[in-house]
Amino acid sequence: MNRLRIAFESHTVHHYDLTTLRQEQLAFELRESKRAIEAMLGSRVTKVAYPSGMYNGRVIAQAREAGYLGGWKKGGGPVTPRDDPYRLPRIRVRGCTTISDFKKKVWSRVEVLRTRGLAELA
Repeated sequence: MNRLRIAFESHTVHHYDLTTLRQEQLAFELRESKRAIEAMLGSRVTKVAYPSGMYNGRVIAQAREAGYLGGWKKGGGPVTPRDDPYRLPRIRVRGCTTISDFKKKVWSRVEVLRTRGLAELA
């Protein structure tokens, strides 16, 4: 998949709620996950998906310090230029999610943007 240019990003080492961790454990979860993926694939990891979408200002600051350029939170739909790079919407996909279900999740966000007059951002 990596050879096909599919991007791999971080989801931390143990998928703990990052907002509850002590500073040194938080730093380890972010840093070690990034390091391991980069070493295995030989490509740069630039984003983290916060486990269960849980984050706060301290988590964002530590993600920046670990070298991430952005983070994925709860809440789905397309990313727009107005989105904070450390609070990007993500769509949860499970093993049972069909392509039809996925499309519905994405397009529901597009429709919300259109109704708010932000269609050009979708």
